[in-house]
Amino acid sequence: MPSASSVSPTAHRLQLLASYIRRSDICPGLPLTAIIATTHRCNMTCKMCLRAVSTFDGPNMEFDFFKRVVDQWIPYLRYISLDGPGETTMNPDAFEMIRYAKSRGIRVMFSTNATLLDGTMADAILDSGVDLIIFSVNGVTPEVYRAVHGRTCYEKTVANIRGFLARKLERQMPILVSLQMIRLPETLPQVGAFYRQWQRVPGVDFVRVKKDVVCIEGVCLEEARQCIIRRNPCSRLWHGPIFVETNGDVYASPGILYKAGPVGNVKESSLAEIWNGEQIRAMRRAHIRGDISGFPECVDCAYPRPRLPLIIAGFLLDPFAVGKLVPHAERLAFWHRLPLYEKIAWKSAAGPH
Repeated sequence: MPSASSVSPTAHRLQLLASYIRRSDICPGLPLTAIIATTHRCNMTCKMCLRAVSTFDGPNMEFDFFKRVVDQWIPYLRYISLDGPGETTMNPDAFEMIRYAKSRGIRVMFSTNATLLDGTMADAILDSGVDLIIFSVNGVTPEVYRAVHGRTCYEKTVANIRGFLARKLERQMPILVSLQMIRLPETLPQVGAFYRQWQRVPGVDFVRVKKDVVCIEGVCLEEARQCIIRRNPCSRLWHGPIFVETNGDVYASPGILYKAGPVGNVKESSLAEIWNGEQIRAMRRAHIRGDISGFPECVDCAYPRPRLPLIIAGFLLDPFAVGKLVPHAERLAFWHRLPLYEKIAWKSAAGPH
């Protein structure tokens, strides 16, 4: 086995794919991607957020701890999402974290509600070198926005985003910008209008209407809670992302976040020990057998389940490229009903517009 420093990103992806195809419960190296929570603070009360049903009051992740986590992950880590149960921009160290990850050759993205996005913050984001920023705006009218986010600030949020886009274009910065809305009973009738509002705005690179992957009882669409038997093992257990909490707890997949306990803690064990520890290997074995009944969190996971061609592409392509292609795949599935995922069921009569 070659040393970690000698493994190229392409070779590592092929090794992980081989492990998945062979149905091995052990994965070489470390996962390609990570979601790292940087804060539990948030200024919104979104109805579809985990914060609506769980309490998050832990401290911000400190830069030195973030640095230690990232350093363990070199050279395998290629892509970080700085998202969690809080608003990333409320951690004063967030932009220093981005700069450090970028200095280690890692692509970085995060999402924000954009309510705090003044000119100073816009410049801080652009100066950080972040590769992709997602603006979460659920609705195209003040009434729907307030119903989902719990605050009356739709016009201000839209103005903040447009101001950021103007700065991006003025400074000719390469950062990718995505406008994102989650499919909920309130937003589903506005899907077409959301695309029309944002898809031709200068500076916007992607418009994404995303499936609700949290699925809070009584809040989500009926379609989101319909579970089926998996045709293929969950590839996230082989290539990531794994989720690292502010206190160092590690969850096997963001799709089962807080539906089950962590599989380890990076303050107590190394990432390598956690990545091939007995808890996550038991999950892989259950997916290999095709019987995940012993893991209710996997049965109830609402993350999209791609078909095998998309799974293989997820291993072969650079993770950042995969992230850029996902919105297009979802849009094809939604608008044209293409069977890219294991189950696509549209219960609402609203449909695409």
